[in-house]
Amino acid sequence: CDHCDAMYGMACLKPPLSKLPTGIWQCPDCISKIQSKKGVRLLSAVSEQAARKRAELGDTPKKKIMRKMFLVKWSGLGYEHCTWETQK
Repeated sequence: CDHCDAMYGMACLKPPLSKLPTGIWQCPDCISKIQSKKGVRLLSAVSEQAARKRAELGDTPKKKIMRKMFLVKWSGLGYEHCTWETQK
């Protein structure tokens, strides 16, 4: 199976496969998971490994969020207690 680590013999499947499938092949367990829930998406093992490698290397895309921050000095406290706050 290209989506999980399950291994199947071609003769063990129902119906048995006569030749090796080309392209992405899913086992009966993965097919039932995909068909049972709408919106479920399974990554192939190769895609999952590539995503994990990018995350480990810190190569994940980062979305910049622009928001205005204000440095607040609280009354009665010293400058070491200043905090960055958003406008609420």
